[in-house]
Amino acid sequence: MIFDQDNVQQHTTVTGYQFSAVKVDDNLSAMEYMLGEIWVDTSPSTSSFVKQLEYCLHDIATMCQKLPTAQNIMIRTSQFNRNLSEIHPQMLVKNIDPARYDGTLHCTGLTALYDATLAGLESSEKFAQELAKQEIDATIVLFILTDGWENCSSKCTDPDMIKTAIQRIRKTETISQLTTCLVGVNAADAKDDLLKFKDQAGFDVYSDIKDATPSSLAKLTNLISQSFSSASQNLGSQNNSSTVNAMTI
Repeated sequence: MIFDQDNVQQHTTVTGYQFSAVKVDDNLSAMEYMLGEIWVDTSPSTSSFVKQLEYCLHDIATMCQKLPTAQNIMIRTSQFNRNLSEIHPQMLVKNIDPARYDGTLHCTGLTALYDATLAGLESSEKFAQELAKQEIDATIVLFILTDGWENCSSKCTDPDMIKTAIQRIRKTETISQLTTCLVGVNAADAKDDLLKFKDQAGFDVYSDIKDATPSSLAKLTNLISQSFSSASQNLGSQNNSSTVNAMTI
């Protein structure tokens, strides 16, 4: 990734999750940003298509860099299995080297789906609060990509905790909009459980990517990049409705 480690700051959320983001300083010249969070399930069951997921991340960054609103888009990408790990900080999309996604996803462990979702929400909320101190507004779009169900979270043990976090963020005046999307990738066996989780946790949308073929993942790439584009075009609208439409592939 193209970024200066000296320009990255560490943060801790209310439940103790640690994440990093670019420092809020003169390098951030806009008055509002779209904060994109992408979380990728890397439990062992995704190992057969993990390279395709890396290509997907590569293409999302590439497409977002070409958007007319690219200067207002930040993205943070993370992976989850038994553990949660950050691939790169919350940073301006123009500073992401798409080629560096190659070889970054490592499959192991189980699926801490609840922990990843709550961490994605809390980290975006925390960074939005840091931006607000400098009178910079934020819109948040969270994508959780998974092929299975929860089986090992430790900090978030109930979807109600996620629902509470979503409701709290939507009441925050400094956050213009929050959109949450749960994506099942090659998740036919887990679809019923994921739909139940979507409703319990209060996600806006469940999108079903039936398989991990290049054509299906290309549609996922378009969904995410178009969602980021839409959110960045509507910055400052104070509209908490979803920017993602349900999609079945």
